[in-house]
Amino acid sequence: MQQLYDKGRMIGQRYRPENEEPFTDHWHIQAYSTNYLRTVKSLQCFLDGLFSDGHHFAGYSENGYFYEHVDPESYLQSNHIPKVEILVRDPKDETLNRFDTAPDVMKRLVQDVVKTPDFVDQDAKAAPLAARLSNYIPGLIRLRSPHGSPSTINWIHATDHIICRSSHNVPLNAFSQLENNQDAEKILQSMKHATMAHLATRFRYWYKSPTLLAEMMLSLLTDVYEKMIYYANMNFEDKGVRKPFNIYSCHDVTILALLYSIDAAFLTTSDDYQRHYLSTKLQQDTFERLYYWPDYACTLAIELSKVQLKGKEDEFLIKFLLDGQVVRTITSLRRGQDVITLSDFRDLIKNMIARAT
Repeated sequence: MQQLYDKGRMIGQRYRPENEEPFTDHWHIQAYSTNYLRTVKSLQCFLDGLFSDGHHFAGYSENGYFYEHVDPESYLQSNHIPKVEILVRDPKDETLNRFDTAPDVMKRLVQDVVKTPDFVDQDAKAAPLAARLSNYIPGLIRLRSPHGSPSTINWIHATDHIICRSSHNVPLNAFSQLENNQDAEKILQSMKHATMAHLATRFRYWYKSPTLLAEMMLSLLTDVYEKMIYYANMNFEDKGVRKPFNIYSCHDVTILALLYSIDAAFLTTSDDYQRHYLSTKLQQDTFERLYYWPDYACTLAIELSKVQLKGKEDEFLIKFLLDGQVVRTITSLRRGQDVITLSDFRDLIKNMIARAT
């Protein structure tokens, strides 16, 4: 919760109006969340940080567990916080997690990938790690992968066990029969990076499947694109018209899929460079490039800006920022820029459809 509050403050500082007008007078904020308590609460903490103006509100505690023990009504009454409704959409309209809204379709597409020889070979190499993890986290034996694979365990559960405890500075063997066993803790810590790396490898295989990635991302990308087209045609010079500021609270698997769907350059490998006919050559496929996984409290901003060109039509540019750092795509890399155009974004969607059919 503290992490999301801090990320909200970071975003608020970047987009705070220059003329000192209140944040919500300048921006029209719409907030969406998946139907999970943790994503809703995360968004609440993010919004609190967003509106903090760089200062803690009265009653706010540096203790990250503050929100778990506060009475919501008294907290709202003690702080002059703008009220923003968090919308949890009906499943048929939800675009943020197809694993929830179309579980049977996603399971079938994942199983198609899991059956491929390359995936089977790669996943089988992790079987010894899975067996060792199960010795220290017995629940993994019961909660097997719903998709079936040589390594058998559910790697999301294994990684959640590690990420959640690490983020809260809690020992990995806490709340277990091995609690306070220092040797067990050292062994679990030694398996931390390998566990997360294998989960990232599995999802790399999944999201390199054009059909699976399109099923996961097409509705979200289309929704974002249609909103940007609508905003591009608005006149924000009119008095009282606020600029749009849409916030989506979702899951790491969604953020990762979005990065793959825009061809984030830092996720590409040597083979991808060759496939896209890039003259630049990667020296090596680094660990970070092959095994990236979004942080526990991660933000991905999509900025739409209008550039006025003398004697030409206005151009709309899109910049991606991951935790405040610019993410270059294959398209922007090819041009030696940090941005893509609105038409480039449209083409991403068209190409995704074409590759999936």
